[in-house]
Amino acid sequence: MDILSRFPEHSSDEMILLIRERISHFQHELFQETFSDCKIEAVHEASQKEIDGLLGEGAIARSFMYGEIEFFAFKRILRIATKNMELPIRKFYDLGSGCGRAIVTAALCCDINELIGIEVLTSLHEMAENIREK
Repeated sequence: MDILSRFPEHSSDEMILLIRERISHFQHELFQETFSDCKIEAVHEASQKEIDGLLGEGAIARSFMYGEIEFFAFKRILRIATKNMELPIRKFYDLGSGCGRAIVTAALCCDINELIGIEVLTSLHEMAENIREK
């Protein structure tokens, strides 16, 4: 028995959409679980503290601006950016990778052989290493 015949109220296109939605929901749940102990506020505070220590308190360090990705928005950017690429993608680099949210999103949503995060702030790198061990 083919799977579509088990759901006669849905067309094959509707089934594909439903499956994609379920996969996306599952990916997001994994993302949330992965970063459950790594709150954005704590990461921002750690980065600011380290920047202040490196450059002096209150220094303006535009090259060290901390920002975060939003899962669904970044997933969409990845989908658009990789649309015409041959799969699997060999490498994905994230320069200024913070605690690794973009790396984890790419790992969950794309067929990539190697993911590389580069972070100069030790505190954020340590957070990313803890996430990777999780």
